[in-house]
Amino acid sequence: MSVPSSASFAADFATAVQTVLMGQKDGPITELDDAKKTEMVACVTEVLADAPAAARRYVEEAEGFDQTEDRFGELVMANQAEYKQKITSECGEIAL
Repeated sequence: MSVPSSASFAADFATAVQTVLMGQKDGPITELDDAKKTEMVACVTEVLADAPAAARRYVEEAEGFDQTEDRFGELVMANQAEYKQKITSECGEIAL
């Protein structure tokens, strides 16, 4: 999947999550088949739906892939990695 240009970047939070996860070049998600990647994106998006609206908007408003990826990482690691733990707990089985 190609990374969209900044002109069409992140119409909404779900698009930002999908773009970041599908744009990974290394790490566990790259080892998943397309169906599992899609399932992981849906799960992570659902987990992060509980994040504060301002935090989601911060990710949405990034100007390009690198900034979106950085902001997504900030959100996931916020509050002593609260969302990372939730993602691992609720979505971890997808990667098995």
